[in-house]
This record gives sequence, structure tokens and C-alpha cells, in this order.
Amino acid sequence: MTNCSSLLCFGRVPNVIARCFKSFHKNEETEMTDMELIKNWQTIRTEFEAMERMSCVPVGIRKVKADHIFDEEKSVRWNREMAEKNNADYQAEVARLNTEKNKRRDAILEDIYRLIQEDVGHNLSRAKAQRLWAYAWEHGHANGFSEVYYYIQDAIELARMLLSKGQK
Repeated sequence: MTNCSSLLCFGRVPNVIARCFKSFHKNEETEMTDMELIKNWQTIRTEFEAMERMSCVPVGIRKVKADHIFDEEKSVRWNREMAEKNNADYQAEVARLNTEKNKRRDAILEDIYRLIQEDVGHNLSRAKAQRLWAYAWEHGHANGFSEVYYYIQDAIELARMLLSKGQK
């Protein structure tokens, strides 16, 4: 038996716990073992939570009022131009940070869709993987990634059952 305490067994989803104790056999429809899939979900959770903590507020620069005085010895025009330049730099940095966070989110979502496809098997389409994730996200995101994970695991099990041959 495998020690489940270090794996992504959050505690309340029976199918996840059961998968923690499965043998390391290969599923005929995927190339990854169940343990590898669970570890990949752990990695995705870590990356997702790190991405959510990314700030889009620039460090070392702040937005100022249009009439802000940088230097009392300089002209009003110079101070106004400095305020405009400062605020433009601030906005550019906010945009850069938002773009970086969005790129990271998109890369994580691609990993999620791929992992859902591998976990379900049966040549599940990317669009269907996206729908499964959207369902899980809609129902669980208010309570954090762990709750979304519970929902996605249940949705994956349901999809697997519905798509498997020989099931009535």
C-alpha cells in the first residue's frame, strides 16, 4: 500500500483516496499512472496558488496626482511632465504584471486541460476538458483550489464511467 499522507488526498473524496491506494498499473487509455496524475495535480495546485498570489501592483513606483510636486525648485511644467511620465510608467508596469500573471494562468489552464484529457482517457476533446474544468471551477472556486479539485475529480470519474465501453 502507498502512504497517502504525502499525496493530494484532501480527505473527503472517496475516489481520490481509492486512487491513492491503487497499484501502479498503467491504464490502457493513458500513458500516466494514477500516482503520476495525482502528483501532477499537486504540482498544478502549487502553481495555481502561486499564480493567484502574484501581485499586479508595482513595487518601487506609485501613481501620483497630476499636480504632484517632485521638486519645488523646478517649474510647474516640469513637475506636471514628471507626474505624467511617472503615471505612464506606473500604468505600463501594471500592464506588464497583468500580462505576466495572465500568461501564467493560461499556461496552468493548458496543463489542467491536458491532465483532464489524460485522466479521463477515451480521447476526450480539449473542449470537453474545458467544460469539465468550467463546471468544477463554477462550483468550487469560492472555497479555494482544494474544493475545485474535489469537483473535477468527481467530474472525471463520471466522464470516465460514461465513456467507458461495456458499462450499462
